[in-house]
Amino acid sequence: MELRNGLSLLLILICTTLPCIVNTTSINVLFVNDIENEIANNAFDVALKYLQRNTDIDIQPDVTRVTGNSTDAREFLDQLCKVYNDSLEEKKAPHVVIDTTIAGVPSEVVKAFTSALGLPTLSASHGQDGDLRQWRNLDEEKSKFLIQIMPPADMLPEAIRSVVYEQNISNAGVLFDDSVVMDHKYKSLLQNLPTRHVIIKVNESMPVKKQIQKLRDLDIFNFFIVGRLSTIKDVLDNANINKFFAPHFAWHAFTLVCSFRAVLRMCLGVVHAETRNGMVSSCLCPQEDDQLRCSCKESTVIFLHPEPESECKDRLKEIEETYGLEGKPEITSAFYFDFTLKALLAIKSMMDKGTYPKDMNYVTCDEYTEDNPPVRTDLDYRTAIIEVRVMYGT
Repeated sequence: MELRNGLSLLLILICTTLPCIVNTTSINVLFVNDIENEIANNAFDVALKYLQRNTDIDIQPDVTRVTGNSTDAREFLDQLCKVYNDSLEEKKAPHVVIDTTIAGVPSEVVKAFTSALGLPTLSASHGQDGDLRQWRNLDEEKSKFLIQIMPPADMLPEAIRSVVYEQNISNAGVLFDDSVVMDHKYKSLLQNLPTRHVIIKVNESMPVKKQIQKLRDLDIFNFFIVGRLSTIKDVLDNANINKFFAPHFAWHAFTLVCSFRAVLRMCLGVVHAETRNGMVSSCLCPQEDDQLRCSCKESTVIFLHPEPESECKDRLKEIEETYGLEGKPEITSAFYFDFTLKALLAIKSMMDKGTYPKDMNYVTCDEYTEDNPPVRTDLDYRTAIIEVRVMYGT
């Protein structure tokens, strides 16, 4: 199942250990982030601090940063080209591009830029196969060094597809908030599935109560809420007001925060993390200031959430307290931390083994032509990434 495979990959990323590394390596890094992705920015800085303090890892990153806006593609490309051209002039061409742009204009610009110039890149942008348009038709060689790892937030919409497919659901209403990126999902989320569906952003154009009623008027009986606990509470409260918890309705709530069992039983007032006779009645959630409370009665809600492995919890706490890793949800913050280390450790591994080209040919943005682009052969960054095992920097 797609969801199970995705979760397995994420657990491998988070809950395995690093190899022993002894050779000092200087790595030129071009870090490209989205102006709205502060959690990635913090995690990247914490990863650099971690490398600085843990000298036995022996990686010395030389970092250049570019931050993209979400509207002006030309301006962002000019920024990238200036920084990149300057690095070539200073004999500090990037060994790797670490890309944490989320989606939309910044992501597309970075993908076009790195593909055209042949720059080894590890990206955490949102998108499934075919969603990253500029990387959609990579040849065999480019697919070895232009790599994407799906971030946790992008797994939630895919969970919807998995549930719809497994349960053969014929209709679905998806309500999401601004903590979830859905721009690239409107057409592809349930593509090739015989499911009539509507996707709407909560509170985007009308009160939640009316949004739910509108979905019901379209003969929608299967609801998916994706986002923060506060959003889930708001939707469930209004569903209760509209009396949409009859047996023929199905409710699903997906979030990246808190720790719940997969299937919860709602009772009046509060939602419990521990079940008793099929009922649940309270849940403390450290990731958000308030508990998840709703005024729904005797209604089953399928609840999907992340829950770290027990052996990872202490390590995560240490990284947060010792190095200042912050940002919520924690799974996203931890992901970007490990993502950064993975990107750098893979490059170091290649350099140590002699598989990273020493005489890489670079062209400036001005010198680039479609008729004569840089050609990379035997630059197998993908294999190096797969071989690196990371668990919160250990």
